[in-house]
Amino acid sequence: KDRLNEVLAWLHGSGTLELNGKYRKAAILDGIEFTKHGMQRLDFSIPFLMDPFWYKEDEYQTVTTSVTNDGNIDAVPLIKASGSGNASLTVNEIVIGLDFSIASPIVIDCLEKTEDFPKAVNIGFSYPTLKPGANSITTSGTITVQMKRKDRWIG
Repeated sequence: KDRLNEVLAWLHGSGTLELNGKYRKAAILDGIEFTKHGMQRLDFSIPFLMDPFWYKEDEYQTVTTSVTNDGNIDAVPLIKASGSGNASLTVNEIVIGLDFSIASPIVIDCLEKTEDFPKAVNIGFSYPTLKPGANSITTSGTITVQMKRKDRWIG
């Protein structure tokens, strides 16, 4: 009985579901029901909600003139830019102005549409997305660009 309570406590809340080198967010719903079959066997089902998107577990990668989304749907990357003075970064059609005199590095989360130093970032209402396949990157000024969460799949 104590072991069952430990398992039920473990199967509570939300977390990350990992499978074959990819991950997605998942949340277990209340109401795990189980049926006892003899002294040592239980059958149960676990109702949960999942984010529809899979992501590849990755680290920041330096990008220069292009970046590839290996997935099958638009990705919303984390961008880390460092440099000095004023610079700009263009991802496909989206231009981002960066003021490294305020902060460096600067992290831009295109999924959450946030920046860790908003006063150092000049971006409109659209944040960059990476379409499946190759995506263009152009820069001006003294800047190094790194990205992660650049691959996304649906299904």
